[in-house]
Amino acid sequence: MRRIIWLLLAIISFSSVGTLRVLASSWPSEIIALVRMGGAALIFSFILFSKKNRQPVKGMKDWAEISAIGIIIAVVFLLLLQAFEEAPVSSIKPISFIEPVIVLGLSVVFLKERVGLAALLAAVFAMGGLSLIIDWNFEMREAGGVWLAAIAMVFMAIGTIIIKKVEMDVSIIDVLFYPFIIGFFALLLWVAINPPEMEGMDYSQWPYVALMAILTAIAFFAYDEAVYYLGAHVSALAINGGVAVIGSLMAVYFVSDNMHALWLPSVFLFIVSGALIYVDSVQNERAEYKKLHH
Repeated sequence: MRRIIWLLLAIISFSSVGTLRVLASSWPSEIIALVRMGGAALIFSFILFSKKNRQPVKGMKDWAEISAIGIIIAVVFLLLLQAFEEAPVSSIKPISFIEPVIVLGLSVVFLKERVGLAALLAAVFAMGGLSLIIDWNFEMREAGGVWLAAIAMVFMAIGTIIIKKVEMDVSIIDVLFYPFIIGFFALLLWVAINPPEMEGMDYSQWPYVALMAILTAIAFFAYDEAVYYLGAHVSALAINGGVAVIGSLMAVYFVSDNMHALWLPSVFLFIVSGALIYVDSVQNERAEYKKLHH
């Protein structure tokens, strides 16, 4: 049950960001990314310094991997926020399914995770749902947004693998706090070198930006917990499938995005994919149990 709660929290939190970005449309992407990184780091700091019996970061290898995670998250934030400016949320959210497909391959090579037939079929059904829900008739500007989102998902997949590797030796909260602090200062340096256009910013939209920071902290904490308990490929498939569906629904309801004509068939394929992910996770648990008791 605990694992399901982490998955649901991650799905709902990640799904909300695109809609909130549209509602805070007058704010530059760089400023929103800075607030998200800084706000999430502040929230993580309260957990970090109140937590006992942690496994702290040790050695240059851990610090190098944690720094890489921070830079990757900062780049992903910038790319996705810019993508939401250039294309509808309902076109961007399904692109998130690129990440788990990449994670699936990387987790076998670098993490030695067991990937069964159920997980492979889940990826096939998920990509089928993705191909139906994406509007392939993009205008030129929208196509740019979709490509930015696709590049962001490649970076996110690499980050997921590094997170899983670091979590083998370091506490989850350390894996969250330090990368977000590093990412925050990297973004701060970027903004100082390349100041964004601040004219026309509507400061009454700040609650949407603040809510994005809070949901970012919740999303990444829940995501890291899911990766720790379920494995990288299972978590990535389950969370990104949920984000593709719920994120698109939120965009339709809150910011009047158009519902794709093939949305229902695509949702059916995502549900089948989710069921197969569950089967794969059960099979993994049984395999681990047998390994421990034989």
